Amino acid sequence: MIALARACQLLEDVGAGSARAGWIDEYPGQRPPTVLSLRPDRVKGLLGRPVAAEDVERILRGLGFAVDHAGDRVTWRVTVPGWRGDVTREVDLVEEIARHEGYDRIPTTFPVLAAPPARPDARLERDRVARRVAAAMGFSECVTFTFVERASADAFADDTDLVAIANPLSENFAVLRPSLLVGLLDSLAHNRRRERRDVRLFRVGQPIHRPGRGNPVSGAGVDGRRGAGALERKRPRGGLLRHQGRRRIRVHRAGHRRRALLRV
Repeated sequence: MIALARACQLLEDVGAGSARAGWIDEYPGQRPPTVLSLRPDRVKGLLGRPVAAEDVERILRGLGFAVDHAGDRVTWRVTVPGWRGDVTREVDLVEEIARHEGYDRIPTTFPVLAAPPARPDARLERDRVARRVAAAMGFSECVTFTFVERASADAFADDTDLVAIANPLSENFAVLRPSLLVGLLDSLAHNRRRERRDVRLFRVGQPIHRPGRGNPVSGAGVDGRRGAGALERKRPRGGLLRHQGRRRIRVHRAGHRRRALLRV
């Protein structure tokens, strides 16, 4: 109603016509106004601090709500205006108060812990160690896509082992990565095509295979520098081997210009 009245006023101001008196309402039935109860204790409990009664009434009335007291003289009876269909619960009223009172005035408190926190997963510490060791050896962590091109994935897994995407965005994102080296080699090639020949990348994560297939892998790395000798490539492998406590690693090669450094 208010919006329609404003529109009619603007049309009259620009000389587009004259508004006729009265309203035509074709709504199938009159909707009764929504009346909500608002408790001061609920306001304090949700916001973490009390809000003065006069401020509550001032804020709500300024937003078009009708506010009066219920029979207990403590709880407010709030009538929601017809244009506020989003306000249907007591918590919605508290949100309106919080927005106009200021979120910055809500105290910051840490929730009480009812139980001791769970022990950290050993795999998280393993990944942190791998990142520190790889970074210390001059590698840069590379975050690659989980979705890869099927042609690139075929070099690392059989077609029956690949997990295909039902609705891929493009052929470049057709299957889930069967190896971390798929994305690393693609990033290495991207840098080499731009004359970046000192690229050393690593990735911590898990390849994705069909259930019951594939080996668990925690990380992989590639060394794209020309002339990297066998001794230099052994040092990173040995460093990760000592810190991870693993005895066996697998080395993959994909072309003479794409050397895979390690697979833990």
